[in-house]
Amino acid sequence: MRISFIGGTVFIGHAAAQAAVERGHKVTVIHRGEHPAEIDGVESLLAERTQTDALRAALHASAPDAIVDTLAMTAQDARNMIDASRELDVPVVVLSSQDVYAQFGRLNGHDGPEPEPLVTENSPLTVPYPFKGISEHAGGDAYDKKDVEAELREASDLRATVVLRLPATYGSRDPQRRFGVIVDALDRGVRNLPIRDGGKFRWTHSHVANVAHAIALGCEARLSGFHLFNVGEAGTPTMKERADLIASAMGTVIEWRDADEDLQDAWAVFGEMPNDVVVDSTKIREQLGFTEILAPDACLEDLIDGLRRSRCV
Repeated sequence: MRISFIGGTVFIGHAAAQAAVERGHKVTVIHRGEHPAEIDGVESLLAERTQTDALRAALHASAPDAIVDTLAMTAQDARNMIDASRELDVPVVVLSSQDVYAQFGRLNGHDGPEPEPLVTENSPLTVPYPFKGISEHAGGDAYDKKDVEAELREASDLRATVVLRLPATYGSRDPQRRFGVIVDALDRGVRNLPIRDGGKFRWTHSHVANVAHAIALGCEARLSGFHLFNVGEAGTPTMKERADLIASAMGTVIEWRDADEDLQDAWAVFGEMPNDVVVDSTKIREQLGFTEILAPDACLEDLIDGLRRSRCV
């Protein structure tokens, strides 16, 4: 199979392109040239996704059997991709986010219904432009994955659309350095770390290799029409439990201390939160056969190694 990635040079897209190559697919990465495509055997084409004609030319040149859009952040991004790919008549896999859910929106102070113990693909969605006026987002003020999904749902002339709502994703090359505050502190010899409310906040995550596997399955699935799947771990521990597992993998133990003040920035997830965000991934497991391909110990090993390497950059 020939798979063309829009994006695919930094983190999740890079891992997915690598996974596709390892599964025997011919991969083309279409990108702006800000980061090199560092995968052996991958063809690299330069195009700006906001320029529909340029994107169309790159997609036609790569002659894909499937397209993966890793960077659709706005409704306009989705429209550009749809217009550029329509004549190819191939399935598209588009990366969305679990920040579409009302339960996630509550973490940012948005109103929402009573939290559910388990968030499914049918759970309520959050407000439009959920980060606008709250925090800067790489997608800008127009960022809204709900808009992206709506454009795709309405594009009935596409052969097949697979939308993957991704969780908080960690692992090598993560630009956000998730859990970096834990690994950095422990490597400095700091064991006494702050916590509030017992660190009992639960938030669905997944290692980037497992997310990449889900993307590959989306490309290989023989589907028609519009399909929506949550991606995430089978079980969601508390943030304290996650940190303790990281410490154990590093050969040490955290001595937690109750913090009197609210925790800020990267420490906030170890404090009091409005609600959990535990997302159900049953649908993708049952319909696409998704399961984790990287064992928990290997996930931790890669996380720690990646955070240490990124600290030196």
